Amino acid sequence: MNKPAAHPYPLASAFFCVSLNPAIDTRLIVNGFLAGRVNRVAEVYRNPGGKAAHVAMALKGLGATPTWIGFSGGATGRELLAGLRLLEIETMAGRSYRDP
Repeated sequence: MNKPAAHPYPLASAFFCVSLNPAIDTRLIVNGFLAGRVNRVAEVYRNPGGKAAHVAMALKGLGATPTWIGFSGGATGRELLAGLRLLEIETMAGRSYRDP
C-alpha cells in the first residue's frame, strides 16, 4: 500500500466559535449560607459567558488561537468583548443597530 504524500508545508487549524446568544456569567460569593436567612454577597465576579465563549476559553487553555464571533450590543456587549480580549481571545463582533 502506498503512503500518502506529505504536505510541503504544515497545515494550520482555525477555530471559529460562533455565538448567537452571548452572555455574562455572574458568580456571587457569600461568606456563609444559612437557609431561610438573609445572606449577604461578599464578592461579585463577572466573566464572558455563553457556549461559544466557554469553548473559546477551553481552546485557548489548550494552546489554540480561537476567534469568537457574535453579536455584542450595549454595555453588556462591551463588557463581554473586554473580557474576551483580556483572555487574549480574538473577537469579531457584530453590533446592534442602536449601538454607536
